[in-house]
This record gives sequence, structure tokens and C-alpha cells, in this order.
Amino acid sequence: MEKLIIEVDITHRCNLICRHCNRLCNAENQYAIVRNSLDMDMRHIDYLCREIKSIRKGSIETIRILGGEPLLSKILEPAVQAFELLKDEGYISNINIVTNGTLPIPAYCSPYIVFAPQIVGQMIEDKGRPLTKNEIYSIKNIKHRNITLSPEDIGADYKICDRINICGIHYTVYGFSYTAPCFPCIMAKQSNHKYFLHEFPKDVSMFIRENFKNDVCSLCTYAIENYKMYANEHPEFQTWNYCGTKWKELIFSNKVKYVEPDTSWINKV
Repeated sequence: MEKLIIEVDITHRCNLICRHCNRLCNAENQYAIVRNSLDMDMRHIDYLCREIKSIRKGSIETIRILGGEPLLSKILEPAVQAFELLKDEGYISNINIVTNGTLPIPAYCSPYIVFAPQIVGQMIEDKGRPLTKNEIYSIKNIKHRNITLSPEDIGADYKICDRINICGIHYTVYGFSYTAPCFPCIMAKQSNHKYFLHEFPKDVSMFIRENFKNDVCSLCTYAIENYKMYANEHPEFQTWNYCGTKWKELIFSNKVKYVEPDTSWINKV
């Protein structure tokens, strides 16, 4: 692997309820899923650090800490300290902490804070304070893609996306996945839980196995090329309540039976 990013979802707790959150935060009822495991503990961080130290220095460019809202994690400070050691020893180059902009920033986090989208940071600078939830919603509820719109709903071709070059490998309490946009399609569809990898990936090809494209990408809005064009032509796609046919079927099946993905894997590594 060359110069990859690893996105660490240190918690899936969040103080916001954003439309089409691609971590499904505070949306368990909406998608008829079960999630009892919201937080990483230091075992997850220590395992990641051990694995990074086992590969060639310089392979990982950035560790990006997210959530949920990472500032709600009880282990954020020791996790940052562990990643700082990796940086000092030359195993990684950068640490980012992506916060939603509504909470005060602890001093130990301040060197690493970034905002997504960037306009959040500009608004905080202009206002001289954290933003209110409604101010954040006014931004994110416009920018977020409708994660329940699948390529098959609109007859669009789909392919494995290149978001790994932007978002990097995704790491949660459920293991590793190809990239964060895959998460809702893997989490919400029970038969896709097999695509959570329970070991540190030595090569990106480890994610693209079995029938990944048809199982995961066929559900994924990020597999739609020219999504903005479709959304401009059909503004209803971006409304709060719009849900594509494939996702309606998926949610219905979850109501019949859904089991949370395995989290015990961390005890075995």
C-alpha cells in the first residue's frame, strides 16, 4: 500500500441528526438496524498502531479521526497521544480530527482540527464561536448525498469508486472496510457484513473480494457517476423523506430480522 489515509471512526455517538449521514448516526430506527457498539476502546487503537508499525514507514500518509463526533469519545486524548508517537517515529505524516463545529475544541486537539465541509471552519472563524446545530444542518443537509439512492433506482451504471484516494481505508468497531462511503451499504445490508475485514489490510485488493461490486456498489450512491446532475434534474432526491426502491426493500427486510455486525473480532487479534 502506498501513501494511504486511514479514517478511524473512534465513536459513532453524535450530537447531531444529519440527513443521509453515511455513518448512520442516530438513525438506527430509520434503517431498522441494531447498533449496541458505538465506541472504540484503546484495544482498537493499540491494534491499529501495532499493525502500522509492522509495515514499511511512509506507507500511511494520514490518520483521520472521525465519528460520529470524535470529541464525544472518552478515549480521544490517549488515542491522539498514540498517533502522535507514530508520527514522531515516522510511521505516519499527518493527524486530522474532523469535528462538526458545534463543540469547544480541547487544547490537545487544536493542532489537528479540520472541518468538513471547509465552510464550517470559515463560519466559526467569522462568528468567533462554535456553530449552533441549526447552522450546521443548513450546510450539511444541502451537501450530503442521499445515501438511499442506488444506481439501480435510476438505471445508472455503477462501478467500484475511487473514494479510497480521498477518504482512505475505513476503520470502525466492526473492522476495516474499503472506504467510508461503503459503510452504510455494508452496515445496513446484513449479508454484506462479510465485507468488514477483521485484520489490517496488507493490500487494498483484500477488500474487493467475492461479489463486492454487485453486493455493495449496486446500493451505493457514490457508485453513481454524475450524481449532482441527477440531483439537479430531480431535486426530490435531496429531500429528507426520499428513499429509493432498493433501500425501501432493504429496510423492510431489516425489520424482519437484523443482527449487528460482529465486534468480538478485536478480542482475537
